[in-house]
Amino acid sequence: MPKGIEVSLRALEKNPKREREIYAVLLSKDGRSQDWYIYLVYDQNRWKISAVRNLALPGLFFMALQEVQSKANRTKEEEHQYQNMLLTLQLDSELKEFLHKNIDSLNTIALEAKTSQEKATESAKHLNFNFVGYESTSGIVDVNIGGILDNSVGYLFVPTGTEVPIMSDDNYIYIEHIVGNWYVYKTT
Repeated sequence: MPKGIEVSLRALEKNPKREREIYAVLLSKDGRSQDWYIYLVYDQNRWKISAVRNLALPGLFFMALQEVQSKANRTKEEEHQYQNMLLTLQLDSELKEFLHKNIDSLNTIALEAKTSQEKATESAKHLNFNFVGYESTSGIVDVNIGGILDNSVGYLFVPTGTEVPIMSDDNYIYIEHIVGNWYVYKTT
């Protein structure tokens, strides 16, 4: 690591069979921080890094952010887009805090999603989210904050008794329980 970088680790998944572990790594320097995720495998009596991931947003995302940010008078839609992009870039800790502050609204969105994804998505836009998806077979509600294509951030409502999606280095790179049935996620 370059000099002056502070590193904080927290375990996301520890396998009791010692086959794989996943850690969230917060790198900080000069007041700026970034979340990374390290995948370890136990091979030949040694731990080895099998993958290192973070939310990989393309340059197009940042160009669009810079363009909307530079506008002095944004339309209502541009302001929503701007706030959505800022929320998408939040650190894991900030996303968890945001959910705690808005838990009642998110619970309402999860209930609405079971009967109308359109109504739930409309409610979610008031919190600057992108869309709401509902998987009828599992009952999982995906409250997508934002991102581009398969590089996204959001919250999952996972009903009691339903399996939480599995973290992997090629899909859900980060899933962490927040409170009740709610999880935060990032994909790539």
